[in-house]
Amino acid sequence: MPLGFGKPPRRDRKPATALAQAAEMFDLGLVLHRQGRLAEAIVRYGQALDFQADYVEAHFALGLALQAQGNLDGAIDHLQRAIELRSYYTDAHFALGTALHEKGRLKEAVAAYERVLAIEPEYVKAHNNLGAVQRELGALDEAVASCRRAIALDPGYVEAHNNLGVALKDQGERSEAAACFKRALTLQPDFAEAYYNLGLVLQAQQQWSEAAAVYRTALLLKPDLAEAQTNLANAQLSLGQVREAIESFEAALALAPWLAAAHRGLGNARRDLGQLAQAAAAYTEAIRLDPADSEARHYLAAVGGAPVPPAADPRYVAALFDDYAERFDAHLLEDLAYSTPRQLLEAVRAAAPHANHLLNILDLGCGTGLCGPLFKPLAHRLVGIDLSSRMIEKARARAVYDELVTGEIGEQLAHYRDAFDLIVAADVFPYLGDLLPVLVASAVTLVPGGLLAFSVEAGPEEDYLLQPSGRYAHALSYLRQAAAFAEFVEVSAQQSVLRTDKGEPIAGWIVVLRSRR
Repeated sequence: MPLGFGKPPRRDRKPATALAQAAEMFDLGLVLHRQGRLAEAIVRYGQALDFQADYVEAHFALGLALQAQGNLDGAIDHLQRAIELRSYYTDAHFALGTALHEKGRLKEAVAAYERVLAIEPEYVKAHNNLGAVQRELGALDEAVASCRRAIALDPGYVEAHNNLGVALKDQGERSEAAACFKRALTLQPDFAEAYYNLGLVLQAQQQWSEAAAVYRTALLLKPDLAEAQTNLANAQLSLGQVREAIESFEAALALAPWLAAAHRGLGNARRDLGQLAQAAAAYTEAIRLDPADSEARHYLAAVGGAPVPPAADPRYVAALFDDYAERFDAHLLEDLAYSTPRQLLEAVRAAAPHANHLLNILDLGCGTGLCGPLFKPLAHRLVGIDLSSRMIEKARARAVYDELVTGEIGEQLAHYRDAFDLIVAADVFPYLGDLLPVLVASAVTLVPGGLLAFSVEAGPEEDYLLQPSGRYAHALSYLRQAAAFAEFVEVSAQQSVLRTDKGEPIAGWIVVLRSRR
């Protein structure tokens, strides 16, 4: 924050009073502060306060200097003292908000900015900063409103256009967000962070080449922007430029070795090249830096660096499909030649060729609802369950389900008993290793004699394994053993190509079981 105290007066004689001595020390502090000599300025401000403990401007300036030096606790103390001495001091309230924000005390930062605006409703920077903190707190509607107010007051406020774009991006309003970033860049063509944020929008829209180009521009403007280097690598990885991606991830880590996402991305690239030991090392480092990184934990097990869990972590699955929801249908149907829902429908029709009544059907792990339109003609009632809220939104847009539920499938199955004639699970069990719990729960959920139809990727004759792809594969012998234990009888098990991956067919099983309860 610029120091707005004017030019210090010239003093030719030694100060005669404590107040005059305080003013002289303060003036010296201002000069040093403006020269960037923070440590010396802090000493002078402290001396000013020794002479005059209630010197409001000295508390304020000392707070700013301490904040610039990284001493946030000290900054907050002195800014609060300035406010105690002068409650209407808007710049002190604003500076306190910035220090609290930087400290991570977000709700207190909101309160500080709101106090600024209560005193001075057109304090533009307070509206903008308030919007930034509201976004971090997840209050996206409020964040958008605050940023729009800042722009209404100052249409040329570049940071407000950028912050508005970030909030809109988080709301899923990608086109409008992109327009905000482009407006920011029109106003300030060298704004590297706006290029970076525009890249995030393009990446979310699967416009990988365009995203990569934008990230490169951001890096030309700000070569030390490690997050842009990381996301350039992610875009390159999605374009199949694996070796280039490795170089970019390594460049990001040279800038910021603490970036867990870059280590995880490097692991993904190494895994794509079949360099499993190196991938494991990268995932291990990602987990060390971020123990909550469920994706890195999952893939560490997939490449043999950790014990195989009985199922993928629900947090990993939810995040994967929340991110995937926008492009899920096009990717599966157009890029991967995905035909599992239709194959399941054919298998169900073959299992019950003479069914003369409509069925209560549960679409387990319904995703965006690809099974819904196919099975709706058979349904008296069609219910979908999925872990991903964004997938559920896409399924709801199809308007074919009678009920849609967001939640973990095992937990949700426990809410139903003798409720369905048919359960369909298309491409769900590849995220589960041990199928016994879900088979037992499904048996209870079905009416006696009800059908369970599902797909799995085909594995060797040894229970199940977690593949480097991150998906489980199951042996037919394991499926039969688990089905028998859960009181199912096999109706059919057909070998099939479920989809393609990198042009290679993915072999699997289309299985129909009947409950014998």
